[in-house]
Amino acid sequence: MRGVILLLLAVALAWNDRNPAARTALALAEVAGESPAETLARLRAAAAVQPTEGRLYAALALHAEAQGAPALAAGAMQLAASLAPQRTDVSLAVFSFWLRHDDVLRALQAGSVALTRSPELALPGSTRSSSS
Repeated sequence: MRGVILLLLAVALAWNDRNPAARTALALAEVAGESPAETLARLRAAAAVQPTEGRLYAALALHAEAQGAPALAAGAMQLAASLAPQRTDVSLAVFSFWLRHDDVLRALQAGSVALTRSPELALPGSTRSSSS
């Protein structure tokens, strides 16, 4: 199935190589065997056509973190949080990132956004009742 999706993305980009949705999806897809330089090139190509897509900066932050560039990773994750403050997937990535870097305050802020936007993530019995 993954191969079919990647093929469809390639077809969409062959038709229109600046298709923002296809560029973003391809940049966020995990391609097995890809070098760090190839991953970075995909992320940059996607950001060039959709520079306000917070998920790309979260992915860039994780890539930079894996490559041992903590300052770049932190900056990219801050940008991801500011560009996509209401996206649960980005908030969870931000939450996890800041926890790994022992910044509990930032982690809790991102976690709060994720729980507010997706109450199904909360522990059973921990949600507020709307009938007050």
